[in-house]
Amino acid sequence: MTATQKAIENQNTIDAVIAALNETNAKETDTSARLTTLNQSDAKLKQSDQTQIDTSRMVQKQLDKLKYETLPAIQARANSWDIKRQNHISSGCPAGGGTAPIAQANRCNAETASLMAERAQILSDADAAMKQKAQYEQLRDAVSATTLSNAAQEKANNAQRDALNALKAQLDASKKQLEAKLENLKKGIDSCAKLLARRGVSCETIKARCGNIQFDGADPDLPASVYASPCQAPFARKPRTGGVTGNK
Repeated sequence: MTATQKAIENQNTIDAVIAALNETNAKETDTSARLTTLNQSDAKLKQSDQTQIDTSRMVQKQLDKLKYETLPAIQARANSWDIKRQNHISSGCPAGGGTAPIAQANRCNAETASLMAERAQILSDADAAMKQKAQYEQLRDAVSATTLSNAAQEKANNAQRDALNALKAQLDASKKQLEAKLENLKKGIDSCAKLLARRGVSCETIKARCGNIQFDGADPDLPASVYASPCQAPFARKPRTGGVTGNK
């Protein structure tokens, strides 16, 4: 491998590490964004849970008021109306109508009108109270459903967060390894370049630092003395010198 080829190979290795590092950074950014989305979801769920708690308390308060105050009061009015009606009948006002002296008829008709108006109001109030009760019970069921849904979503969020945190830790470890590898590559190339620029360095030292390369003279920045002594070239054989025999 020539010096130029080695330089290209080193740059390709650096480019590959940078590409892997960029991909890791992109995945880490995406993971962080997904964690942020989960945090926002949790915040909304927390707010919703508090709303359900507040709503549940309000609903229960209203249901208790209907059960222990409103409906019993309406029932008491109804019981009182029954007594008034019975007194009305006992005073000579027949329930099924009929004839009576004018004064009695006038009294009975006035009492009847008042009793019927009161009856209509009691029934209207009872109907409104029962509708309120049904609405609050429906709202209570909706609160229960929302609370269960929130709990399921929170569980899913927690599972997803655990997976994302594990992925983030893995990406962080990969990122550190890639950054260290890139740093070592850059240091190695820089060290090799400095070594090649020095005169009188042995081929073994160059190979140890730069790898097994051959010098092709393509890089004008390298000194001629280095090109003149390519690695892997055998040492030139020296001519043998024989002994000398003196003349007689």
